[in-house]
Order: sequence, then structure tokens, then C-alpha cells
Amino acid sequence: MYHRLCHGVFVAIPDEDGSLALASSRLSDAVAALAEPLWEHTRQVPPLYDRVRSTLAGGRTGAQGRRVATSRAPLRADVLSWLAEVDGAVRLWADGENTVDRLRALRDLPWRPQDCGLMSRRSRVIERWAVAAAGLVEHTPVVALEHPCPRCEARWCHRRDSGGDRVRARALSVSEHGARCGACGAVWPPAEFGWLAQLLGCTPAV
Repeated sequence: MYHRLCHGVFVAIPDEDGSLALASSRLSDAVAALAEPLWEHTRQVPPLYDRVRSTLAGGRTGAQGRRVATSRAPLRADVLSWLAEVDGAVRLWADGENTVDRLRALRDLPWRPQDCGLMSRRSRVIERWAVAAAGLVEHTPVVALEHPCPRCEARWCHRRDSGGDRVRARALSVSEHGARCGACGAVWPPAEFGWLAQLLGCTPAV
């Protein structure tokens, strides 16, 4: 169900039925990327959400697992902004003791075929969060593209750096975790890189 402005009044428009299996699979994958533990080689690492939250306070982890004070700012503004967005939205979507529990509860709701549109919108948002989260916690190269975003056509956007200052940056950026537009929030996971290349007019690899 979504709402559309008609003659100055918002009216409820039911979503068209879709493929429940495909929508459920996409939502499960999106939730897993953010809220489930991951395996790196032979060791398990905490969920991406938890790793973002652990970077909120300044400092680094010592040999015994304790936080070691450094000259960094006591709070990372970019992480705080991300957590505020994610926690605030997920709190409205499902019940649970914390954000990870709510994301899992969202995935396990008794979805119906007519909910596929809503599931797709939720999945897109969570995918965008996961791409942004990977950039917050991992030292993964992020490449800014000169191409305009194929969805909103923006070339530039404004974002907050780690110190909380508002800076101008290229709207479209890509890393091994996905591509994201900083202007409209559109996201393309790695599985859609081929499609994104076509949208950008790139010559396909042979």
C-alpha cells in the first residue's frame, strides 16, 4: 500500500501483486547483509550493523579487546547520522528489542503477494544502508564517477564528512560493495553492476 496525491488529497493505492518468492528472497538477502553475522575466510565477524555501531566512539581496539583512547573525535558524525536514519526507520517497520531484531522481524513478517511492492521498497532502502555501512567500517576503495546518476541525473551532492562538515562530492560512487547515488539515495548492489554499466552507456566487457 502506498499513497498518491490526487486533487490535493492523499489516497491509498493498493500495490499490485508480484512474485512473493522473489520479493522475499531479495528482502532476506538485504537483511542478511546488514543484520546477520558474516564469514570472512575461516572466522565469523559480527553483523555489519553492529560493526558500524562499534565505530561510533573514537578510539581503536587494543590487543585485549579494550578500547584504546586516541586523538580522534569522541564521536563520528557520519556514523551517528547513519545510525539515526537506520534506527529511526526500522523502529517504525517492526517490533523488537533492537534494530537487528527488528530487521529480522521485518524479514519474517507474514508477507502476502500484494505486499511485494512494499517489500521491494524496504529492500532498496536496506541495500542502500548496507552499501553506506560498508564504507563506514571498511577500508574499501571508493571511486567517484563523473557520470550523472542514471536515476536522478545529478552529478554532485553534499554530504557530511567524518568530522561533521558539509562537503561537495560527486553524486555517483562505486566500490566492491555496490554503487550509490549520494543525491537521491539510489543503490545498485554488485549483482547489478552489468545493468548499471548499460545505464551509464559503458561498453560491455567481452
